[in-house]
Amino acid sequence: MLIFRSGILLTAASGALLIYINGHGGTILQDGRRLVLALFLFFSALWALADFVNLMINSSVACQSVLVFSSASDQLARVTLEQFLLWSVGNASKVTAERLITQGILAVRLVAGGVLVGFTRPDFAPVCVAQTSLFPVSIVVLALDALLIGVLIIRGLGKSRETQPGIASMRKERSKALMFTAIGLLLWTAVSRRKEF
Repeated sequence: MLIFRSGILLTAASGALLIYINGHGGTILQDGRRLVLALFLFFSALWALADFVNLMINSSVACQSVLVFSSASDQLARVTLEQFLLWSVGNASKVTAERLITQGILAVRLVAGGVLVGFTRPDFAPVCVAQTSLFPVSIVVLALDALLIGVLIIRGLGKSRETQPGIASMRKERSKALMFTAIGLLLWTAVSRRKEF
């Protein structure tokens, strides 16, 4: 059953990436949000492909090398999605202390994700799965994710309450979509981290 879910995720992510790039190919480098969204789709497709390959491996050496690729793709997909949400929820034209702090937290999260990938080891139960050999790194990554998601949800709630005549309904719909994306990221983080505890 897990094989089919990974295959379905791979198909959906790669299809969405191709459709997105086909429609926005020329303008993708002009807008940071579009770029990180396309990178998120790309890393998600790589992560799904690597996890799909992991299910068929029975060698410890091959399992370790594919796990590093899979874990790195997973961490990069999370960071790019968090970056997309931070840019979407905040005011892109102003550089404030809050933006600098959240970007600094995201940079620390990127480094912590890299350390987590470095301490990922294979475990066969009954297929090749990732196991963290240094538990505190996993806690730090989880805490940073929770902090960023909390900031995103608080910002999203505050942004949904702002009202300006004429664009209130559009802003409310956009804010609702960003909130659902942040909640989806929260669920993704909670479900994927449960195997490490």
